[in-house]
Amino acid sequence: MSQFNILILEANNTIFEMLRWIFRREGLNVEQARNGQEALVKASTGKFELAVLSWENNADRVIEICRSIRANRNTLSTAIIVTAARRSENEIVAAYQAGIDDLIVKPFSNRELLARIRAILRRTVQKDEGQTLKVDALQMDVDKYQVAYRGHELRLSIVEFHILRFMMENPGTILTREQIRAAAWGKASDVNVRTVDVRVARLRKMINASRRPEVIRTVRSQGYVLG
Repeated sequence: MSQFNILILEANNTIFEMLRWIFRREGLNVEQARNGQEALVKASTGKFELAVLSWENNADRVIEICRSIRANRNTLSTAIIVTAARRSENEIVAAYQAGIDDLIVKPFSNRELLARIRAILRRTVQKDEGQTLKVDALQMDVDKYQVAYRGHELRLSIVEFHILRFMMENPGTILTREQIRAAAWGKASDVNVRTVDVRVARLRKMINASRRPEVIRTVRSQGYVLG
């Protein structure tokens, strides 16, 4: 996993130094942000493939950082992993709605953290050069990580991009939550299928709007279908 730049939001220097030692053994370049404002400034440069955000007491601040990363054209392709102590379902849903790609509950092992990072980075750099997908008025440039609907650009997280890509590669096919989870997070992922619903709901909100018939539809007790 070499030549990747990772931004770590961690106020505790001891924890950061431990993470830096672990990541450098994997050939990863790491940089620390000690607070939310510093994280926003550094992330906005667009130089990081991944941001690892420690979610402690100030939940709103982490949500704000995620939204800002997703709203910035320079950081659309920056993946976000949040590490957190146990949170309420509402807080977790809010984090995914804000655009995070994965959430790891503390305490976790170094092995688990690295496995999640590897999975995210593999998806981030996976490119099929020159490939363009089109379903009706929805168009995706796989190489550039760009999606447009009726000529308007959609700002998606990495996970949302891969969910939509999977749907566009299988138009008219009912896709189960388990299939979508495997396509977006990997077959070995333990991400709850509820998270799939949250991400698809966000896609539907962006794409469906007032359109009838809906571009992405729910098929009761089965899953979702595009087109």
